[in-house]
This record gives sequence, structure tokens and C-alpha cells, in this order.
Amino acid sequence: MEGELCKYFEEISLMKITYRPAMTAVLGLSMSLASAGSTVCSLPLPASPTELKNMNFAQLFREANTLMEEGLWHQAARTWEEALKKEPGNRNARFRRAICLFEMGENLWNVQGELERSLDGNVARRYDPFNETNDLPPVEAWLWLATVEHRLMDFDQARIHIATFAEAAGDKHVSTDLASKLIAEIQFAQTQLDNPRDITVTNMTVNSEADESHPVLTADGETLFFSSNRLREDGSNAKRLDPNTQAHYQDIYQTQRIDGATWSAPKRLDVGIDHHAQVVSVDAFGTSLVIEEHDGWNAELRQSHATADGWSKAESMVLDKRMPQHGEVVFFPSKDRILASVVDRKGEGGFDLYESERRGDGSWTPLKPLGNTLNTWGDEITPFVAADGQTVFFSSNGHVGMGGYDVYRTVRDAEGTYANPVNMGAPINSVDDDLAFVVAADGKVGYFASRRDVKRGDLDLYRADIHEEDVVNRDVVVVSLGTEQGANSPEHLVLRNAETQREVGRYGVIPGREVFQMILEAGTSYVVEAEATNANGDVELVNVRTVEVPAEGGSGVVNMPLSDLFSSDLMASTGHADAPFVLDVKRLQPETVATPSATVAALVNASEAGEGMAAYAGEAPASDASPDMDEAPEVPEEVMEAFDMFVSSPICEMVLSSDNGYRTLVAVQLYAGQVHSRRLNLEPAVHAIATAAQSRKPSVRIEGSASDVLRRNGKSNQELANERAIDVYLRLVADLQAVGMAKGEDYDIEVVRRVQPDADTPASLRNENVNVATFQYVRIDMN
Repeated sequence: MEGELCKYFEEISLMKITYRPAMTAVLGLSMSLASAGSTVCSLPLPASPTELKNMNFAQLFREANTLMEEGLWHQAARTWEEALKKEPGNRNARFRRAICLFEMGENLWNVQGELERSLDGNVARRYDPFNETNDLPPVEAWLWLATVEHRLMDFDQARIHIATFAEAAGDKHVSTDLASKLIAEIQFAQTQLDNPRDITVTNMTVNSEADESHPVLTADGETLFFSSNRLREDGSNAKRLDPNTQAHYQDIYQTQRIDGATWSAPKRLDVGIDHHAQVVSVDAFGTSLVIEEHDGWNAELRQSHATADGWSKAESMVLDKRMPQHGEVVFFPSKDRILASVVDRKGEGGFDLYESERRGDGSWTPLKPLGNTLNTWGDEITPFVAADGQTVFFSSNGHVGMGGYDVYRTVRDAEGTYANPVNMGAPINSVDDDLAFVVAADGKVGYFASRRDVKRGDLDLYRADIHEEDVVNRDVVVVSLGTEQGANSPEHLVLRNAETQREVGRYGVIPGREVFQMILEAGTSYVVEAEATNANGDVELVNVRTVEVPAEGGSGVVNMPLSDLFSSDLMASTGHADAPFVLDVKRLQPETVATPSATVAALVNASEAGEGMAAYAGEAPASDASPDMDEAPEVPEEVMEAFDMFVSSPICEMVLSSDNGYRTLVAVQLYAGQVHSRRLNLEPAVHAIATAAQSRKPSVRIEGSASDVLRRNGKSNQELANERAIDVYLRLVADLQAVGMAKGEDYDIEVVRRVQPDADTPASLRNENVNVATFQYVRIDMN
């Protein structure tokens, strides 16, 4: 029994629970029960707060180490915090708490502070992580500090601390290779940041103040699925909290493109999962989802299918007894091949990429590792196969990149060989984790998850508009043929290659959408056969049409009625067309993305006149009524068009008045998780500060404000105000640095965190009838 439990722990210790890489293993600090001298494996049930307070330091030390072994970073951090109350001067405990904060994605400034405090003195050259009498951090702590500084883009300081590690550790230390990799990543990051690709990256409007991760996209670029642990609109998950993170379990959401310009409000899918539901992949046409369900211990792959009424209850995905039951499984558009990201003892290390092909009898070949061209000692995760069936994207923290996980691109040729992966570079990649890149068929619009500008645990979804050469290897066209239910509607469309007559695919109507969808290769001719069941129950051919896909049209989409393809005036009496139908391919239209130029100048001029961005936000009168946008100050149409994704139209008054000589440059109101601080566009502020710095040294003030209402997610109002302010502070300092302005030399900056109403809140707003959104905002002021 003990052996079975130990094997169980070996398996779950390899389980990927979150996107964040396990740096403990990377830095040679990985732990196992065997190395701790334990001979009995037992499920570590986290101690309650009361139990923690009654433990002595040695007991807390062992408890925290056990939790770290299992990747329960949040609970481990709480345990270390209790241990530090017993021995506040124990720098080893403080170091190990800092590890937990990093792994759980805590505010990097907090992690940096804890590491610096742990390094205030000597370090241990010989380090036993399980020895509670050792109160010194290991020499590797300098590399942890350098890693955090790298993520904060303080590259010079990171290099200094790498050198400090090298001097203290010598050239034979186990982490010397990591130090070299970190130096290479710093150099690579600086090179990429200095030479960004012609790609525009914008924060998506579907984000909330919770996690948004695991984006997957249909081939036509019209439907996006993702996972989020936000509070549901009906509050039904208010008490459904992960016992480790104390955050809500993840749900799956779906959003649709509207008029090719914006995304609809995310809609939660009920697929019958009680714990975390992480969407892994979607088929090319949005009819089937692969989902990983996990409760923090066990993970299982499941599948849900689109129905006329919604989505089916997710059932266990059993492809073949040789196929993985957890990890990530992604189907090629043809559905006859899969990519899998799983852990295997025969792999290169961590999560590696594997491939399997479906045989003629429906079984699957054993997983074949894709070799060390793609796989590394680190993790290769979140694979995605583009609509062309050749281009593959994945994320890795093993290849040299900019920091954390980076997105890579490779191409599979006809023989099944994958090309050397190419780093997607900046601005898609950043110095932090960038994952799950997915792209529409035209290769011009992609989406991914990233921790950039997020100095705590959550991820956001970003859009990438690619203005250079398409990132897909082969031009394909996604064809959607709308149909109406009726006696003459075909049940299936059979697609054949016109030259070889080989069957390419057989398609039915997509449930709930009444369309046939297929992917055609540009420059190829096809025969489309419509089949239906007659009165005798026999399947017969209803219509046939030859379709030509022009090579010069490139990739794109075609949306048309099925009746147009089989139009009666073009069909001969035999049911065959007199001439091929030539598709009119339309490129996917990008969203309207705000850009600087004259628009920024207009806003800056307005701010110089004392109006500020708040004027464009449509501030409400001094009442609780929601403002009517028609009553907002008159603004040039091009200004509103450019900033409509970023400017907040307050639902009530914001406390923006100031008597200290500052004026508001930009501001955004935050309420009910619908508007996120990272929607605040900083271009006007950067322009205004840079302009002012030409004649004086301006002072900048960032204010993050939260209301004093009782919160249900375990986060204090002060923490919320701090996060809002720090998010904007870090972005603004980085943006100003990018235009050659140094903090302290060219401008001064301060950060203010407020929980309102407070002493500075106008008396007229200190009453129970005031909308709490009055106090929920972030703003940038300058004098």
C-alpha cells in the first residue's frame, strides 16, 4: 500500500496545476519525500489556521515543506508566515516563503522585498532544505533575486546579483548552468525589446480582475473560449473556493466577435464540472471542447460537445488505452492526428510534446516524442495547431527566451518532421509568462495569455494584430455555408479533391448554428457533394458543385448561403454546375485598436487646457444617477473612436477633485469586475509627461482607490487599491523608460492607495446612498 501511495505522489507531483513554471526544480531546489527521509506517503491535509497557531517552529517548517513538495504554494506561504511569527529572524524561512510567493504569482515587488530581507547577511554554501535548524538561505537565493529583477526589467541589477551568486558559489555549483541561462535570457530580452516585430498587442476587453487563461479559437476567428475564475454574474460560485488558493474555481467562458470589431460579453458554459475547468482545445469549427478538470490533486481530460441547446455535460475523454488521461491533448483540424503535452519518464524533462496518429480502424498509435528539437529539460505546454494543419505554436520555459514561458512557432512538413522552433519575439513575448498563443486562419490575428503588466497571480488575455507576413505556413480558407431546415436541406456535405477525387472530409450541420463549415486549401479545386436521405431511407446525392479556391486570395473566410453554391440558375438539369464556383475570399477584419498619433495630441492638448481625460469619460453630475453619454462633453468623433476601448464612462461620479495643484490626465472607473485597470490607455499620460518634461521636472501621482464594502474573495480593500495603483505604476514607468525618461531624473512619481470613503472624501459623498463605484477607480495626475 505504501508503494502505491508513493507512486501516486510521484504522479501528482508532476501534475500541471497552473501555467506558472515550478522554479524550485529549475533552481536545483526540488524536493521529494525520499530526500526528506520519509518512508510513508500520506495525503497531506493542510492544517487549519488554529492548528497552525498551535504548532511550534519545527512542526510548521515540516508542514510548509510538505506543502511545497505538492505545489500547494498558497497554503505553504500561509504556513511559512506563521513560522516567521515564531522566529521572525529566520532568514531561511523568509527565503522559502519568497519562493512560494513567486510560484503563486504574487506581486513581484513583494517577492523582491522578501528575498532582499532573506539575503541580509551570510548565505549557506551547503544547504539542506529539510533541516529546520538551518536559518540561512542558500547561495541560490541570489539567482532567485536576479530572476525577479529580470521579470521587473531591472536588467543591470539582475546581472549584478548573478555575478554575486557566481562569486559565492564557484564554477562547479549545480545552478551554474541556470545562471548562464539567465544571462542569456536577459541579453535576448533586451535584443527583442530593442527590435520589436511589427505587431500590435492590446489587452482584451473580456478580461476581469480575476484570472483569464487558456484561450482557444475557432478557425474562422469568430469564437473564443477561455477559462476564468471570476465571480459569476449570479454569484453562484461565491463560496466555491479552491482550498489552496482561496480563489474561485475556474469556469469556461465563450465570447463571439461582433461586426468584426468587438467581442461580446463572455458567457459561462455549464459543462457539469464541479472543480477547476481548464479549456485545453477546441476543434476548428467550435463543436467540441477538450477540458481538463482538476481539484488540486487529481486531473482528468474530458470532452463536451455543442448541442442545439448549449453544451453537453463533460464526459471522460477516452481515445485509446495508450492515450493520456490528463495533460493537454490538441487535435489537428483533420482530427486524424493529435499533439499532446504530457510528462513521461522517457521524455526530455517536464512536460514534453508528443504526437499520435489515428489508424484506419479508429485506434491511435503510441505517443511519439517530438525529440529534442522541440522538447527541452523544461516544460513545453499549451500546443495549438493552426487551421492549415502545419503551423504549430507552443510555449516553453526551456528554450532560451525573454523570461518565463515564451511562445514559439514551428512547422510540420509532409514527412512529419518539425522545423526548429522560432521564438515569436516582442511584443508577443515579454519577460514574464506568455502562453497559449492561438491564431485565426488568416494568420493576421492571434490571442494569448500573459502575465505582463501583472505583478501578482493573475493572467490576462491579449490580442496580437500581425502587420507583417502571416504566421501560418499555408493559405487556407474557412468556408461557412448557411442552410435552412427543410425537406430539401442536405444532411451531409462530402468534400473531395477535384484532381484526385480523394475524400477530404464529411461534414454535418453544426448544432445550433445551422451551417456547414469546412477548411479548403488555397489554389486547389474541390468537388462538393450534397447528400440527403430519401423517403425510402436511402442516402442519395442531391447536388454536386465544383469549387475553386483562388491562390491569389490568400487565407481568409467565406460566409454564404448554401443555396448560393447550388444556385438553380447555375445548375444543369443533371444537378451539376455548368461552371466551377470561384470563392470570393475575404480577409478577417481586425478590431479597431486605439493608436497614438493625432488622437493622443488632441487629448494631451485637452489636458494642458485643464480638461484632462476625465472630461472625455463623461463624468456624471453630483448625483447617484448613471450618466447619459449624450450629456457628456462634446468630443471629436475620431477621439472617441480611437479610445472607446480604453476610456471609462462612469456609471456614477468619481472622486477626481484635487486641491494640490495636480490635474487628472487619465482615469478609469472599476466596478463589478467589468472594467479592469489594465484597460486604462497610458499613451495620453506618457505624451503629456514627456511634453511637460521638456520645460520642467513634472511630478506624477497615481491613485488607486477601492471602496470599503465587504469583499467576498478573501482580498482586502487595501490590497485591491494597492494592486490597481501598482499595475498602472509599473506600466507607466516602463512606457516612460521606453521613450528615454528615467524616474527620479526626468520626473518624480508617487503612488497613493485609498480605501474610501476616507478623511479626504468630500462630505457630500460620505453617505450610504452613494454608489460604491464612486470610490473604485485608478487615475494618473500631474502638476
